[in-house]
Amino acid sequence: MREEIRQRYPGAETFTFGDSRALCDRLLALVRAGVKTATCGALRDFEAGGEALPSPGRRDIALDWDGRPALVIETVSVEILAFNDVPENFALAEGEDDSL
Repeated sequence: MREEIRQRYPGAETFTFGDSRALCDRLLALVRAGVKTATCGALRDFEAGGEALPSPGRRDIALDWDGRPALVIETVSVEILAFNDVPENFALAEGEDDSL
């Protein structure tokens, strides 16, 4: 099944949400429910030798905690902002908590 999905989405990166099974399950559920529609990361993780910076149109495969494909996400936009410049609507789109 995993190879079939990789063939369907060539060039897709794979990743796992969170740092525990519980968090991974929670974040996957939020994405499936349409509550979590955004994510962010530290720019340093994408610099020299790090992960490839996402680009609009790129599709990636989110894995469950056991490494099985759970869903495919598509990047629709990328912005590089300082933490204090992140707009409220983006923070809320992360869907992980409704408090700012």
